[in-house]
Amino acid sequence: MNHNFFRLILLFTLFISFNAAGKERPPLVTKGTCDGLPQLEVKTAKGYCLGLVSEGFGFPRGLLPEENGDILVVDMGSWGKKKGSLWRIVKGKGKYSKVRLLTGLDRPHALVRDPRGRIYLGSADKISIVHFEKSGVKLIDVIGGTSPISSLPATGRHPLKQFAFDSVGNLFLNIGSASDNCEVEGESKKIARGSCKEAVGIEGRGTIRRYKVTQDGSFDSQWEVYASGLRNSMGLEFDKISGRLWQVENSRDSISDVAPHLDGALLPHDELNLISKDAHYGWPYCYDMGVPSPEYPTYDCSVTTKPRLLLPPHSAPLGISFVAGSNLPGDAKRGAFVHYMDTGLWDIESSFYLLMSKATLTEG
Repeated sequence: MNHNFFRLILLFTLFISFNAAGKERPPLVTKGTCDGLPQLEVKTAKGYCLGLVSEGFGFPRGLLPEENGDILVVDMGSWGKKKGSLWRIVKGKGKYSKVRLLTGLDRPHALVRDPRGRIYLGSADKISIVHFEKSGVKLIDVIGGTSPISSLPATGRHPLKQFAFDSVGNLFLNIGSASDNCEVEGESKKIARGSCKEAVGIEGRGTIRRYKVTQDGSFDSQWEVYASGLRNSMGLEFDKISGRLWQVENSRDSISDVAPHLDGALLPHDELNLISKDAHYGWPYCYDMGVPSPEYPTYDCSVTTKPRLLLPPHSAPLGISFVAGSNLPGDAKRGAFVHYMDTGLWDIESSFYLLMSKATLTEG
């Protein structure tokens, strides 16, 4: 089984019933079967079908397939605090059943396996190991919570945590911005702001932190800001072939409120970025391919790192999954799937963006 591909299909299957606010959409319509599952009546690219694995969640976010065919799911429940839960979708004969494992989680989003096979869950203010015991499931906090490492910022516009592990187990963690484009509450929108205070320093927002793994498998409490200028890295993934870290960026909103001559529906684009140590990717000073934001008209965007690819504007990419296998149809043998939340067009071709450009994925 190609777990990355399977995770992508399942993620869309779970999300399709809910919009960005977690409000219920019309009932799903199925007809026929897709790999033994009820097939959803949506348009797909040639060679694909979409099967319904499970439904009835409040606001599902992270997914992690297990070797036995079961799937772990974190359900945020809502944007309210401690409304989240952890589930196991159990594979049976011709169908799946749901088992709730934990409740009371605070805005959980990510489920990730490290190189040692341990499973980590990302809540708004902490990262925990999911520990399975005969008596049940418990979380062991490794960053924030009851751990000796400082809790994670969980305030503002982007409190959700996404993360990825490199080949030795170092943890790369999204710290989303507290604002849209560094506006200050109560301050009127204006041109020519100064520096963005929330994005400065070791505690800065709009960054990717690196927590180094120690010999005993825990993490060094002295994290570093690995990359900055990234408003909200809801997708982080290492390409296992090259070993490089890629990110999908949820770019700013409301640009036309500041600059009415710009079309806020078409600008700015969301982004695919190749992450390098100490690089700055522009937020909040620049957008798209190095265009100064209207609030920072004199900023020198030539010093920022440009996206590898511009994605559809305001599509809210929530993950990136690399594939390299012969079990995929068509030309999808080497590339990455990006899955979106808010295209407004609920079919596979508009909600999945297949990145197969060798130049995009393999150059420098």
